[in-house]
Amino acid sequence: MRKCVLLLGVSAAGVGFYLLAYSVKRRWFASDIALTEGGHVLLAVMPVVVVALWVLWRKRLLAVDACVAAGVIIFLSGLVFNLIVPSVFDRSVSLYLLNTVYHAPDGLSEADIRNEFNTVYFGANYGIKKRLREQTRMGNIAFDAGGDERYRITKSGRRMMNIVRFAHRLYALDPQIVQPKNSLR
Repeated sequence: MRKCVLLLGVSAAGVGFYLLAYSVKRRWFASDIALTEGGHVLLAVMPVVVVALWVLWRKRLLAVDACVAAGVIIFLSGLVFNLIVPSVFDRSVSLYLLNTVYHAPDGLSEADIRNEFNTVYFGANYGIKKRLREQTRMGNIAFDAGGDERYRITKSGRRMMNIVRFAHRLYALDPQIVQPKNSLR
């Protein structure tokens, strides 16, 4: 029982260390892409975690299997946090909608909400501009400045979309995201 409590305590400390490092990075050295930034912080934190676990093993406070388990728990917890909290909070249209209604004490009509999205979220260089910048930096699209000044999908972007399309079919998700856009042909 004592070893189980120690394992959970060490795991919680490791996750806390990741959360602190991520918070510091975001507060003072934030990038535009919260999703990849969290992954980079996690990869930077893991060597420190491994060294700390090695020290605990050398002092015979944790067995090798407990150290491995703690490392896996810390890594997967950081990964799950990163995929759920900052990336969803940073990208969620639903949260933007909820916040819009939250700041309207008298409520809003559907037309009011559409207007807000069209003028601010989509129109004021927020949603679309931010995502174009993000996808360009991630290498999924490239801006072709010569001639027609268009964004084009890259090989990396095609691979990503093949994975997304497969997942949409596998899990029967909303096909609107992956269907060809008739208005763009």
